[in-house]
Amino acid sequence: MDNTKEIGKRFQKIRKELKLKQSQIAEETGVSDAVIKNLEGGRTKSLNMPIINYFCQKYNINIDWILKGEGEPIKEISTVDKLCREYNFSE
Repeated sequence: MDNTKEIGKRFQKIRKELKLKQSQIAEETGVSDAVIKNLEGGRTKSLNMPIINYFCQKYNINIDWILKGEGEPIKEISTVDKLCREYNFSE
């Protein structure tokens, strides 16, 4: 796994590309704004994987890109997955 500073930079880059605020991610994941700020700044002793997993699942981000810089940042999703998300259906 890559170091936390590089992971934080990638997290921040994609968050900004999606036009999301730190406060929005913090609210959605139930943490303070400071937790997201520290994650993005690489100022954490260990990665907060629940936040990273949530972010990747909700916004269709490639977790390998966040953690290792491998692949494309945004994953392609199927039409069925798009419809399930649009209409809030569980799989």
